[in-house]
Amino acid sequence: MKLLPRQISEEDLPGLMALYACLHPKEKQPEPAVLKKAWGGIINNRDFFTCYIIEKDGMVIASASLAIVPNLTRQGRPYAVVENVITHPGFRRQGHGFEVMQAVIEHARMRNCYKIILLSSVNRIEAHAFYDKLGFDRHAKQGFHLAL
Repeated sequence: MKLLPRQISEEDLPGLMALYACLHPKEKQPEPAVLKKAWGGIINNRDFFTCYIIEKDGMVIASASLAIVPNLTRQGRPYAVVENVITHPGFRRQGHGFEVMQAVIEHARMRNCYKIILLSSVNRIEAHAFYDKLGFDRHAKQGFHLAL
């Protein structure tokens, strides 16, 4: 049976945080007050931010976040930024990441975004091939990163 992506809901926070522990295993979880504030900002700002997940047997196994950024150029069309793309290690290479990303791309299209931006660490060669397969052009722009 094919598992379909859906947008997050309030009760998905514990499952999403468990999945994010796979994304950055050495990173400490945010303090509860910080997490609650960030989660409220996500859940209450669906016009500008959402996250798609795939669940299997109550476990969040894949996810991608999407921010919609208002814009004054490109005829006022917004652009989208994708972040925190992750499939649980036990469920990789089964198409779940592809399905989640297709949902994110379609969401950006429905919102009339003129482009989607994402960054991937330079050493993540398999991830780069995954994004190529989705139609992203790794040579169209040069990305820069400043850790704050």
